[in-house]
Amino acid sequence: MPSLPQFAAPKQDTNVHPEANEIVESFRDEIVAFHTAVDGRLVSVHTLINNIAVANNKPPMPPPAIAFLVELKQDQKTGPDGPIITEEQLIAAFKKLVPAKDDKQVFEDKVVTHIREATDRLKYVAKVYPEIKQALTDFHRKIGGNSDKLYEWFCDLLPEGASVPKQAFLGMMMRVPPTMETVPLQAFLAGVRDNMDEKDTADRFIEVCEKHACQAC
Repeated sequence: MPSLPQFAAPKQDTNVHPEANEIVESFRDEIVAFHTAVDGRLVSVHTLINNIAVANNKPPMPPPAIAFLVELKQDQKTGPDGPIITEEQLIAAFKKLVPAKDDKQVFEDKVVTHIREATDRLKYVAKVYPEIKQALTDFHRKIGGNSDKLYEWFCDLLPEGASVPKQAFLGMMMRVPPTMETVPLQAFLAGVRDNMDEKDTADRFIEVCEKHACQAC
């Protein structure tokens, strides 16, 4: 059986095998489309790679590992959500994630399908997020970014019967330390934006924001 992509120990460029270059280059258009959809935001790249890792039964990568993987530079361009990487940095990073035994089909099944899904999701989010950003901002300010109240809000948005531990909500979705008591506004907004999908509607988000803001009165 082909091995799963190895996300825990990225390789140096000198160790990227020739097949990896060819495999990843064959999906350059898909990778560039994702890069364009997230405007190169490293925080969104981090979310994608961790989602791919978890889907392949691998542990999530911490921020320092992601920074190493994309060869983040000290003078890297930054935006409101942090570093912005280039298309070539992202493509080079994926080349490091291809095990020597994997072929093009395995890489497509294990990695590229998630890239395509993420890009489609982001196109949807780009339409909906602007409609809810102000409601999210007002709610966050109303509760002062309190992590307990944000978690209660998040749980209210989950499908019936679904559950996510608070530590996972903070660590993986908000990308802050799991023990943090106050989540910064930008971390909250970025976390919501990067974890929305096609099932999320503007009406539902606004309704739940207003409900929990009133409860905080």
